[in-house]
Amino acid sequence: MKKIISLLAVGALLLCMVAPVLAVNIFTLSVERGAAPKIIPPTIAGHGNAIAAIYDENGKLLAVVENGDLDVVPFASKNTPNEEARGKLDAAYEEIRNAGSLADVIPGLVGVREDVEPDEYVAKALFDLDLAQDIIDFLKNHPGSYLEVIFDTKFASAADVPTIVYNCGEGWKVIEKKNVRFNASNGSITVRFYELCPIMLLLPDDGRLLVGEAHIVSPGTVEEPSYDWILAVSAVVMVSAATAFVVSTKKRHA
Repeated sequence: MKKIISLLAVGALLLCMVAPVLAVNIFTLSVERGAAPKIIPPTIAGHGNAIAAIYDENGKLLAVVENGDLDVVPFASKNTPNEEARGKLDAAYEEIRNAGSLADVIPGLVGVREDVEPDEYVAKALFDLDLAQDIIDFLKNHPGSYLEVIFDTKFASAADVPTIVYNCGEGWKVIEKKNVRFNASNGSITVRFYELCPIMLLLPDDGRLLVGEAHIVSPGTVEEPSYDWILAVSAVVMVSAATAFVVSTKKRHA
């Protein structure tokens, strides 16, 4: 009987090891290893050094953001500009990672895509936009204005465009589809930001990873850890224990 109990204990221990991994995999290695989309400079006459642009509510150009005044800061970056930005990214990561489901923390995901349920998304990138203070002040002084950024995502089609969410301290919100434009010429996406805070790119959990320069690549490019062997060993141990228990019971009754 002691051997049977030992076998059961080993099986339970193995299952406990793998249980956290079997939970909803909201984050992928692309987030934790530092992937974030790079920025493609816009083509604006007379502004060859522009990295992004600011427009008013009517789409009129108000100002350009020059190279060096805007950076993409991925979650895993060790060079986060300041403690406030680091704190916001860490808080965003922990909130989503510890969530029972994305629907719990991002209710706005419901109905965004007819073919995808909220819990079928995974985060492919978590990052913040680090803007020069004078640009931040400019946006604040121009209500209704927005920052327009082109991300080098290299998506194959409009169907691949991610759902983009952000959290400025009042809960996660979904950026409306009208503010995310797919550019078929190079697979990039143009996004309008009315608020600046941690941003996540969400895609259906179909095995693709957003890595390196934000390319969509095959699952084999970055290997997710496999825990199949733990499940297999656990199953063998549990079955062995059950078999031993049955045999032992039969012997006692023989």
